[in-house]
Amino acid sequence: MHFKYLRHITSLFILAAVLCTSPAARAFSISGNFSDGCHEQITVQSYLPLMEIMNPDFVELPDDEASIKITKNIMESIGLLEDDHHRAYILASLLVGVRQPDTDGHSSLDILTQRNLHMADNDQDRHCLRRAGQDGEQGNIDALNDCRTLIRENLDTALNMLFLQPKDQNIKVSMNLEYYGDVNFYVNGPAYYIGMTAHTLQDSFSHTLRSEDLHTVQHVTNYVDALGADHNERRDGMAHSLTLDHCNEEARPLANAAAEATSDLFMAIKSLAEQSDPNAIDKLFNTWLQYQPGCTKDNNYCNNAWESTARKEQTRPILEDLLSCQSAGDLYLLVIAIAFAVVLLRSLFPARRNASHRKAAS
Repeated sequence: MHFKYLRHITSLFILAAVLCTSPAARAFSISGNFSDGCHEQITVQSYLPLMEIMNPDFVELPDDEASIKITKNIMESIGLLEDDHHRAYILASLLVGVRQPDTDGHSSLDILTQRNLHMADNDQDRHCLRRAGQDGEQGNIDALNDCRTLIRENLDTALNMLFLQPKDQNIKVSMNLEYYGDVNFYVNGPAYYIGMTAHTLQDSFSHTLRSEDLHTVQHVTNYVDALGADHNERRDGMAHSLTLDHCNEEARPLANAAAEATSDLFMAIKSLAEQSDPNAIDKLFNTWLQYQPGCTKDNNYCNNAWESTARKEQTRPILEDLLSCQSAGDLYLLVIAIAFAVVLLRSLFPARRNASHRKAAS
């Protein structure tokens, strides 16, 4: 068979593997076609202190049709009816920010783009995961430092915008909507950046092994290296686990703790905005992002209670996942890819036979 056709067929099988390991479920899931909106659930549980920070009366509503409709759509999607349009706009902006680290404005159906986004090494701090090269125990320390640094940076941006005039607080963002494609609309900038901050803090619960009280990090997991064939747990850290990402199953206690931490985050932002406690973020980190050294694979990560759960549905190399798709949905996607390959093969063989017949006739 000609090389270019073999390449096409191989691409189909790789696509099937990508589909089997869709990144839409990586981290507490976000609302979309294939997820239950865990990040949104956590945030909505905790958002009330944000209204004390934002002062809805000081927020200017955008008057363009896209922004109005998207705000309404988001509120309907979370089942929360807010009569005050200013409060609805703040909450919708917060949730757009919460979704941003996982989608970057792209459609959750755009699986190849999503895969590339989540495999980006410089994207890992947004999810409190190790980067490639953050190895051993020092890798835990570096990953958590990156996580804390990003939280501070996004909070600084949010607080700086909070003191702008109302009309200057609105910023234009882009999001892919079904049937419409990429749509540009306005969000409240401070709420948007606070949402991104909340996402990162929430992911620190699904991407780490934590102490029994869930306040102290004992180990940081790895996504990018786990996709490679040479992943070494002692060096690279435990592979990322999809099981820890599920909001309503075994990981429910993690989601509850993440909601409590998110509420504490909003209260810390309130203290910073009011200039009542300049050390509010340090206190937040001391409460929820402290690190306990000495927890390794050799001692079962200090006999961590979550280790066995974290070893379920771990991220693996793409080709390995292709050969081990187990759920009905995974098998369905794999069958589709194989069907495409069969159709391509059937289209090739007649052409080869026809060419042979023409050659014989001549």
